[in-house]
Amino acid sequence: MFSAVGWNLIESAKSPPVVSDGSGSRTFRIVRRNEFDQSRATMSVVVEDNSGNFHIYCKGSFEKIKELSNAQSLPADYEDRARLQALQGCYVLGLSYRYLGRELAFEDMLALPRNELEKDLYFISLVLFRNELKPDSSAAIHSLKAGKRGMVSTE
Repeated sequence: MFSAVGWNLIESAKSPPVVSDGSGSRTFRIVRRNEFDQSRATMSVVVEDNSGNFHIYCKGSFEKIKELSNAQSLPADYEDRARLQALQGCYVLGLSYRYLGRELAFEDMLALPRNELEKDLYFISLVLFRNELKPDSSAAIHSLKAGKRGMVSTE
């Protein structure tokens, strides 16, 4: 997904992951990662920009992002748009953001409870995913139901 929009994700065993634009002039170091939590229906990262400012980016169910985002940042028809896309077969996520600046020391930011980070967010966008069936999916499903085994390539 990063490369599709001209950005790069650089991961190394020796340092935190970095996201940069194509030229490398804008970089964001991922300093905290909150893995997906099913009960919260969110996943988030805290990044540090070139100037030492912290930002949080949060993705999750569109319902949860609505709950966590500042109401003024949401389009008036947010829920209608999200539900319409879901009815059309899309998996719909919300994406939100908050500028944290430098108000917290690095250690304090790391110690901050997740619910304090993932609040008062500003809505950015809906992200739509669609799982399309491949042309041979129907035949494969019928074959599996019939109990037939296909040949497996060893290449």
